[in-house]
Amino acid sequence: GLNDDSVLNVTSWAIRFSGDTTVKNLRLNSTANHQFLLACGNTLVIDENVRVSGNEGVKNLLGIRGGGDANAINGGTNVIIKSGKWGAVHGGTRLEDVFGDTHITVYDTASISMARGGNDSPADDHHSVHGNTVMELVGSKCTVVNLVKSADVLGGTYLDLTDYKG
Repeated sequence: GLNDDSVLNVTSWAIRFSGDTTVKNLRLNSTANHQFLLACGNTLVIDENVRVSGNEGVKNLLGIRGGGDANAINGGTNVIIKSGKWGAVHGGTRLEDVFGDTHITVYDTASISMARGGNDSPADDHHSVHGNTVMELVGSKCTVVNLVKSADVLGGTYLDLTDYKG
């Protein structure tokens, strides 16, 4: 964004990124429930001064997936969150496999309502993360309400609480 008044209204259910992306100095406004930013296997950095809001009646904060929706990810995912208040953050994808590691880093200047290192898949879905899941919570103010995985992780699951005083 160019200044503090920059707003991007999310009008579809998802915004897909086709390459490594950094978001900075921007307000992202959800116009409906269950909307996501999809990194599609690219590195997604939510840098400083990113705010998340919702229209009247929107109860779910904007979420993030390191993967996508119904597409396999050939390689790992990397989501770095330095600001904003977010809904569900998933390292993986939704209805397919991730053929690599998933990595989520959340800094003390951001908060998320739920984190899943693996996929965001229904219980009867059998897609997997074919690697490790790594979650780093850096700082003492980071709020993670629910740290779970929802798909088979064929590697290890790691949690790093650097400087966490909670």
